[in-house]
Amino acid sequence: MHDRAGRIYSAMKRRVGPRYRGESMTDPGRELPFSREQFEQWMLDMIFKGKPDQAIPCCYCNKWINAGNVWIDHFIPIARNGSLDLDNLLACCQQCNVLKGKLSPPAFDATRDFIFRLATMEGCNQKDAVELETRLRHGSAGIRYKAEKEFAAKQRERKAAEQAQLETPW
Repeated sequence: MHDRAGRIYSAMKRRVGPRYRGESMTDPGRELPFSREQFEQWMLDMIFKGKPDQAIPCCYCNKWINAGNVWIDHFIPIARNGSLDLDNLLACCQQCNVLKGKLSPPAFDATRDFIFRLATMEGCNQKDAVELETRLRHGSAGIRYKAEKEFAAKQRERKAAEQAQLETPW
């Protein structure tokens, strides 16, 4: 657990810390209000109740997670002015953390409810729910990729049409 806590702490520190462009600081960022040691102790005491080798349920979906695969979520996202304090942190699985992203807690609950409603429709089952969640999780990247690809194709078509017009002898 020591290594995992250290990696999570370092990642949080990088995300909220100062930003640089070259050697110039572009954003001073914010300081985490706790040390690595305090974070590690918090994980041990509050998440794993003093037993780092035990599995615990994800706070969102109840999937079993352990010290090796736990992800830490800011309940109120930092992007939505959430606190950096330990009391704004929850243990969850990777899938829920990625799916939640910067959503507010009510928006994430609505997303999960929507997935559940779709999965419980006639003809759907648990595997469908997992597939829906996976598609939603990866969908934003796929949609962005498709839009970029379509935009590039339109740009090429426009340039080809402009070139053809320039080459027209009239």
